[in-house]
Amino acid sequence: MDNVRERVIEHRRLSRKKVLLGFILIVMLVFVAVLIENWLVENPNTTDIAIKKDKISEGKALFVKVDALDTNIIAVKAEDGDDYRYSFVFDDCEGCYQQFGKHFSYRVNEDETGIVCKNCGHGAAFEEMGFVAEDCHPVMIHPQDIIDNGDSFVFTAEYLKEKQTELEDKRSGKAMIDSDTTVNH
Repeated sequence: MDNVRERVIEHRRLSRKKVLLGFILIVMLVFVAVLIENWLVENPNTTDIAIKKDKISEGKALFVKVDALDTNIIAVKAEDGDDYRYSFVFDDCEGCYQQFGKHFSYRVNEDETGIVCKNCGHGAAFEEMGFVAEDCHPVMIHPQDIIDNGDSFVFTAEYLKEKQTELEDKRSGKAMIDSDTTVNH
């Protein structure tokens, strides 16, 4: 009888271990799935780049790395009257390209209400980002170039390839030669 009782106890112990291991395995699979999803969203080797709306917080800048373009997409959610609107720009100062023919990126300003060029110091408030184009400003991404699929914004591979060529021209100085525009700082 003691032998049967010991087997039952051992069987229950093994069953608990299997349940625990199964639970750990499920948690690990979910964790890996989340990592893969985040990698796919931000990986430049994917055909399109998608930014989930729930990752863009009100009044905060989200920098999404685009390795193929050697830059970031900066996304913000800003108040627009009683509603919100999303704005997107490339992390590149348009004026500094025109003035210096070089790439200068942005950082969030000290009061966290906008972004500031790391070179010239000109900035854009979150509410203005992507709409105000005077002096130095981030390279704009026009709303018609973004696909809103409900829960995320998609930047197509074709659009990114077009922008890659444009940014390379600016960085090489070719865009300066092609343009007579000079920006005063």
